[in-house]
Amino acid sequence: RSLGILQMPMAELRAALLKEIEINPMLDLDCCDPDSDYIAGGYVTSAADYDLDSIAQRETLEEHLFSQVADIDEKDKSILSFLLGRMDSLGFVAESDETLASSLGVSPTEMAKVRALLGSLDPKGLGSKNVIECLLSQINGSDAGLITLISDHFDDLLAHRYTKIERAMCIDHATLRSLLTRLKMLNFQPAKIFSDERQNSVVPDIILKKIYGKWQIDLNDRYLPKIRMSDNYKSMLLHKDRWDRADRKFFTQSALGAKFLVNALNRRSDMLMKISEVLLTRQLEFFEGLGSLKPLILKELAQILGVHQSTAGRAVRDKYLQSPRGIFCLKYFFSKKIGGPGGELSANALMEKIRRIIANEKKDRPVSDAEVCNILQANGIALTRRAVTKYRNAMKIPPSRHRKFL
Repeated sequence: RSLGILQMPMAELRAALLKEIEINPMLDLDCCDPDSDYIAGGYVTSAADYDLDSIAQRETLEEHLFSQVADIDEKDKSILSFLLGRMDSLGFVAESDETLASSLGVSPTEMAKVRALLGSLDPKGLGSKNVIECLLSQINGSDAGLITLISDHFDDLLAHRYTKIERAMCIDHATLRSLLTRLKMLNFQPAKIFSDERQNSVVPDIILKKIYGKWQIDLNDRYLPKIRMSDNYKSMLLHKDRWDRADRKFFTQSALGAKFLVNALNRRSDMLMKISEVLLTRQLEFFEGLGSLKPLILKELAQILGVHQSTAGRAVRDKYLQSPRGIFCLKYFFSKKIGGPGGELSANALMEKIRRIIANEKKDRPVSDAEVCNILQANGIALTRRAVTKYRNAMKIPPSRHRKFL
């Protein structure tokens, strides 16, 4: 159980503590109000400045949509709710109107009507069966060229077969460029902004900041309810001779559970503080903005901390660190060493170098993996073309033939 507490991310730990306080009479809150208001948003300057509850108050996609259709009847609202439940994280509903209608017990006509309504709401294109249908729903009917491009040539578009598209549509290079510019203004994933907000609503466990030239590490435990052994604990022990067997067993187990929880929380805090100190020492140049990440693996961290590697893994899992350079998952700082004449690099630092090379390429002549490999080797980093391909794929960057833009 101690390892479970060590592994819990901030929001999960908070929920677990609040539940434990409710069921364990030997625990009390060490403050008047565990849900006191905090300030959210902007750069966190103290642990009290970040609160997940305020994040939870952001408008959801469902709330945003229903605020636009307050006047529709209850049956249509029911169908709309059903469609939202079938929608994936990007805003698509792949099933046909007939299949959906059969599942809900309404007519296909009713389903199609509400689906069309959903697609007309902000953001447009929700409820579409696929990306083509989504894009077409956002286009003004007078833009015949863009409609043709998406309807008839989408596969060629994805494969960057621009010459083939120009010949098929009987258009020149400049016209296709204009169509692509208008295409880029459309929303390919209408619900993604709402799913991204949920994913990016991260409460950092560790806050690293520089004050008057000195680095300071704070654990963001102000967000957690403060717990301690109950004031009635000693009084209850003095009268334990009055307890019957069942009460004695219950209160004994509660006391042991409370002590264990308090000790486990202290061990968790100690472990996170030690990890923070290791990261600050090892990656100081990175936090100062003067260099890349240095190689560091979990096994090495475990050796420094004097714990098993699996324990170190649990400690960094689902934890986040906020620094002046941004918020990072702790796992970001751990990657294997890549050797070369130019010195050792972490895998993350190497991927960043590859990303920068690609970001600075000419859009009409993107660099191939072999060319990236040559650039790295010229800078003293020994890496094979296959390794470049592996790291590029890990960053979800398409190959050069798909990065070419007119």
